[in-house]
Amino acid sequence: MKRFLMVTCVVFMSTTLLADEGMWTFDAAPKQQVQKRYHYHLTDGFLDFLHMATLRMNVGGSGSFVSQDGLIMTNHHIAHDCLAKLSTKAHDYVSEGFYAPAMKDERKCPDLEVNRLMSIQDVTRDVLAAVKKGMSDAQALQAKKAAMSRLEKACADATGLRCDVVTLYHGGKYELYRYKRYTDIRVVFAPGFPIAFFGGNKENFTFPRYDLDVAFLRAYENGKPVQTGSFLRFSPAGPKAGDLVFVVGNPGRTGRLLTVDQLTTVGKYSYPFILKVFQIKDKILNLYAAKGKEEARRSQEARFYAENAIKAITGFVASLNHKWLWQKKRRKEKALREAFAKMGKARDPWKVITKAQAVMRRIYRQYYLLERGYEYFGHLHGLARGIVRYVTETAKPNAKRLRRYRDSNLGSVRMQLTAKIPVYKDYEELGMRTGLETIRGLLGKHNAVVKTLLDGKTPDILAHELVAKTRIGDVDFRRKLMQMTPQQLRSCKDPLVHFALLEDRFARKVLKEYQDKVEGPERDGMRTIARLRFKLYGNKIYPDATFTPRLSFGVVKGYKTTHGFVKPFTRIAGLYKKAGKAYPYKLPQKWLKAKGSIDMNTPMNFCSTNDIIGGNSGSPVIDTEGRAVGLIFDGNIESLGNRFVYSEKTARAVSVDTAAIIEALKKVYHAQALLQELLNGYHRYQPTQRP
Repeated sequence: MKRFLMVTCVVFMSTTLLADEGMWTFDAAPKQQVQKRYHYHLTDGFLDFLHMATLRMNVGGSGSFVSQDGLIMTNHHIAHDCLAKLSTKAHDYVSEGFYAPAMKDERKCPDLEVNRLMSIQDVTRDVLAAVKKGMSDAQALQAKKAAMSRLEKACADATGLRCDVVTLYHGGKYELYRYKRYTDIRVVFAPGFPIAFFGGNKENFTFPRYDLDVAFLRAYENGKPVQTGSFLRFSPAGPKAGDLVFVVGNPGRTGRLLTVDQLTTVGKYSYPFILKVFQIKDKILNLYAAKGKEEARRSQEARFYAENAIKAITGFVASLNHKWLWQKKRRKEKALREAFAKMGKARDPWKVITKAQAVMRRIYRQYYLLERGYEYFGHLHGLARGIVRYVTETAKPNAKRLRRYRDSNLGSVRMQLTAKIPVYKDYEELGMRTGLETIRGLLGKHNAVVKTLLDGKTPDILAHELVAKTRIGDVDFRRKLMQMTPQQLRSCKDPLVHFALLEDRFARKVLKEYQDKVEGPERDGMRTIARLRFKLYGNKIYPDATFTPRLSFGVVKGYKTTHGFVKPFTRIAGLYKKAGKAYPYKLPQKWLKAKGSIDMNTPMNFCSTNDIIGGNSGSPVIDTEGRAVGLIFDGNIESLGNRFVYSEKTARAVSVDTAAIIEALKKVYHAQALLQELLNGYHRYQPTQRP
């Protein structure tokens, strides 16, 4: 037994060190790997600095502090939601861009929250201690979730911080993450969409690229800019080829530790279905946008994310069609199962997970449509569902609520449900109708749930009635609803509230089956497999991504394709060479006007071997001196396979070069105040309070 463990561990370690692989938690940073491969010593002080200078955005991305006065760097497409909610028919900040030369001109985002990691604590024993002998998988799952909620509440009460118990290794480990929460976030600068997304969806997930996908925000507290302490100095020159660089961000989800059966469910059931849902949305949204300029503006964000999802999911599915991937997964699983058999355990975790997958494949359509709600767009439906869940869950003891509505997270939920955001009735009606038509089309018009929801009406008639008569768009009405008891809410005459209550009833039914027969058994099985991995590999294996702060390392490096070698940098000259007369290659007038003054040799975008995935958007690329040298905004098409297996051969992270940001601010946008703040590390104006 000892001989088997030793050989396996050596093989694993040697293969890990051959590649820049890993989305590492800060309490298990890859110090030995970086030292052995790049002869660079990752100190605890440097790691503390990195996690204090970097941020998580509640819209699903990352960011970093880049000045002492709360200045935040992230992507345009991460700030897109805020810009869209601030825009009007007269001022389209998404397409036209925005710049506040002084703090008094900065505009507050309606519902953007930014989190800064303060500390991590292992609470695995505390969570698992809640599971008692004889509990079923479903009971054990609820006991663990209750323990997590209690730990979070005790932490929040004691510290005033946002406290999240994070599930790692799919249940193998639990850690308490403490965050400083910022909710007063204001826009400082964003270029227009045409340059931030130059090349459009056609060039999404490709390289070479020529995008200025950057935005700057500012965090305030008590009406004054946050004094950050730790922030990234801005490098005017950017990186060089071969430089060792680090990426700190919040990768959303990977499936590298999933079993073969779980991957089969994802590849053959879940992804194809979700892809179909987004394809329906994309078609409807584009027809709406074609009606006119205002319709295009209203739907731009939803179209952007639908197109992005379609291309990403298509890439995920394609990566799961590679025989080598399955051969690698089956080989690793076979080794684990052989090791497990030698340990003499009674309950085979793979059999438990396989049984759970049979249930998941049976319920996945209703689970994704009724519980996840991918099929709708607009704001009203989500607000109504959120209020119904908020009222229902907060009436329960904290330990028995759904995880989103635990006490430690309620501040974030309230902010999102009571934010003042624009509502356009025609767009909302279309979003509601699309959701209803999708449910009817994919579940079948004779499905009992569909028949109950539609109540004998067509999707277009019901959607019109719900949107025309609801008051959910009124912030004061939403606040009033949130103060009701569940009984009072059920007596509410608002038609959209009534519909949300009805839909929630069906959603909870499928959610319970998912939790009891899929999530519970899976967590138990994956915990057993995780413990086995720990015994075999020690702390040399990183957990799957969980939208929590992670560190990756890599080098600025090109790659070979069947068409030749792809250089690691693009230059601004290439941007002008590729420019055309129509979207997505039409350059903004400011860029055309500035052409004569710009240094065409300035690096625009670059690629590196850093291990990233969705959620890393907005992550800073940091050199060994702790300076920001780039900004992650994409990966190439080959990087989509990173969701399941990392490959250094051709997969690349794609970033905006800080040299291009400096050149653009100076020569194109003449944003002198922002430019000086980036270069000096502080704002030259006195803070001005804005109501």
